[in-house]
Amino acid sequence: MRTARWRLGAKKLDNLVGMSNLRSTPHVTGKQLFLAILALLFVLILGFGSYIVFALTAGLSGEEVTQTIVWSILIVSVLALLGLIGVAYKCKISWSSLGIVKPRLRLLHVLWQIPVLFLGILAVQTIFVFLFFSGNPPETNSSSKMLPHLGAGAKIALIFATAIITPLWEELFFRGFLWSYLRGKFSIIWAVLLTAVIFALGHGIPVLLPYMISVGLCLSYLRWFHQSIWGGVLLHMFINGLISLLGLLVL
Repeated sequence: MRTARWRLGAKKLDNLVGMSNLRSTPHVTGKQLFLAILALLFVLILGFGSYIVFALTAGLSGEEVTQTIVWSILIVSVLALLGLIGVAYKCKISWSSLGIVKPRLRLLHVLWQIPVLFLGILAVQTIFVFLFFSGNPPETNSSSKMLPHLGAGAKIALIFATAIITPLWEELFFRGFLWSYLRGKFSIIWAVLLTAVIFALGHGIPVLLPYMISVGLCLSYLRWFHQSIWGGVLLHMFINGLISLLGLLVL
């Protein structure tokens, strides 16, 4: 009885945004998702592994290391995006299955969704910091030391990588491949929750877990609401772009 009510509730949510007409869209299979994961792991390990070997053997100075880190991030991000696109082509996955469809007028809702969701995300992280760190956020990485040493070209590359390319490949994977697979196995509610949690865990920063889960929930909500990845891509670009610009301006 409880399972039936759960499914009925999920069906009503789908009907609310007109997703019932997409039920015939084929979902990503477990094998296809596995290949997408392998492609990402191959690119990440090969890309950053090559950088580490190069940095250790080339005798780079501290400033040169900083510059090469930025360019390696850009290169790896582009390769990750191309790798996922390659898997989609190789496996003949329809673009609609991955949420890549022609944008509709409904996408204009992001004009209010992005600021509202972003304020909600900030509120979650602010409450977490005050509750567990007495209002003093801990240092999570060394980016504050890295950014001042970047040249103009590296700064542009950093913004391009973090604010454009990274949101594209992360949304294609998490709200494309992963979302489609989970929607073929679970209800909309479980798909939203699982995608958000996996997205947060995938970033590997424990202190930012509440923040990343809230971001993941918002991105999954936009994936459901807009029936495509475009709403999530725009929010993701806004967040990453804002953080990158503030980091470059303040530091």
